[in-house]
Amino acid sequence: MIERVAPSDLGVLIVGEIGSGKDWTAHLIHGKSRRSCGRFVHFDCTSFSHENIERELFGSETPTTNGIEIKEGAFEVANGGTIFLDEISALPQVLQKKLARALKGRRFRRIGGRTD
Repeated sequence: MIERVAPSDLGVLIVGEIGSGKDWTAHLIHGKSRRSCGRFVHFDCTSFSHENIERELFGSETPTTNGIEIKEGAFEVANGGTIFLDEISALPQVLQKKLARALKGRRFRRIGGRTD
């Protein structure tokens, strides 16, 4: 199955119990894909508070006296590579919907940003 999905640009859902090797499987897919030259970003959805997780995923733009302060999120860090969203079921449902839209459309907007 890894050999079949790795060459595609499709998103892949890997399911399994804790300790079943989801991270290992994601690394294998990444290593055999066209994205293997890019970064592999492991994003543990349980590592951030619900208030901060959207900012950590999508990044942010904050106005300052000198312009705009930009913080890259995990999606930007993984640009051209792979993002592995671990424990995605732990996210609030409203954020899961935003995430699904971003993955489907392959576009997102930083928090506070004006463009995708």
